[in-house]
Amino acid sequence: MSVPWSRRSFLRLSGNAALVTGIPSAFTLSTAGAASAAGDGFDQLRDRWREMLLGGGFDPAAAPFAGKLALLGSQAAEQRAAMAAAAGSLWPDLPLALSASITASYARLGTMAQAYAQPGTGPTGDGGLAADIMAGLDHLHQQVYNPAKSPFGNWWDFQIGSPRLLLDICTLLHGQLSPAQLAGHLAAVDRFVHDINTVGTTDPVTRRYLTLWFDHGVDPVDAACSYVLMPGATTAATVLANDNAQQGVGVAPLGVTAVNFRFAGTVGALTADGPACVLVREHGDGRATLCVSDPMRMRTALTVTWHRAVTSVLSGPAALTSATTGSALTLVFGDLTGLAGATQRTEVALG
Repeated sequence: MSVPWSRRSFLRLSGNAALVTGIPSAFTLSTAGAASAAGDGFDQLRDRWREMLLGGGFDPAAAPFAGKLALLGSQAAEQRAAMAAAAGSLWPDLPLALSASITASYARLGTMAQAYAQPGTGPTGDGGLAADIMAGLDHLHQQVYNPAKSPFGNWWDFQIGSPRLLLDICTLLHGQLSPAQLAGHLAAVDRFVHDINTVGTTDPVTRRYLTLWFDHGVDPVDAACSYVLMPGATTAATVLANDNAQQGVGVAPLGVTAVNFRFAGTVGALTADGPACVLVREHGDGRATLCVSDPMRMRTALTVTWHRAVTSVLSGPAALTSATTGSALTLVFGDLTGLAGATQRTEVALG
């Protein structure tokens, strides 16, 4: 019998974090009783999810693990020291009025939870650290992420970024969180991670929707082709790069340039010092927007240069540490690893 699938149901059946935090049944959306203590029938699944998060089978005292674990402990200590719960924020540089800051706050708590659960970090098993993490979760729950709140900003933060991190933390601290705390966090996930495919037919539809054909002639030598998929587009795009190092397109009538950098390099007027996604749009009113992201979540620093005259920076994200204007714009970003790949948006005035 076909039944409408919800994201939560799918996560349970696929073994994701919603399952291992103790949902009582694969098709039950209620969180009542979900936060029961060890022995609730989900211990093995929680252990498996912990192993997926933390890894296993390594010697924490051996290189390179010892150094990495010590660095994790140092990062967690810095974030713990900087945490200052207040109305509208958990860290002063992450105002909760921005949806990206909610996800970034959960990411920092996730780093602290990793340091608590991993061996050899220094604060491994520190009860005070666990208490601070739980206090941080409670503060985010009270301030912005609970069933009584409405989503704002980027839907991704409420439906994917924040709940994924929250459920990971609940898995790592399952033995420390109270049943009431766990039930409250799961209720928040139920509130924001909406069901899908609950209306309309559940019958699968399969049909050919696209044919791409390119006449390369007879026996082409050293031939190559590239293409851009732009559904509903009425303006042609120009392929600026299409190789193993970068892929980029430009749409001049729209003032748009978009480049995926796999390695450091220059495409058109954009230069990046390593892997990044960069999109620029000139608005036609003397302003432009530059969007930068680190989808691999590995950049501890990133520099992007736009070889275009810029007079000033109108606004920028917290991760932007410096900006140089003039005949070219150079943006320097700090650590992006804890921002869940979120877009860093900068507005500038053109020269």
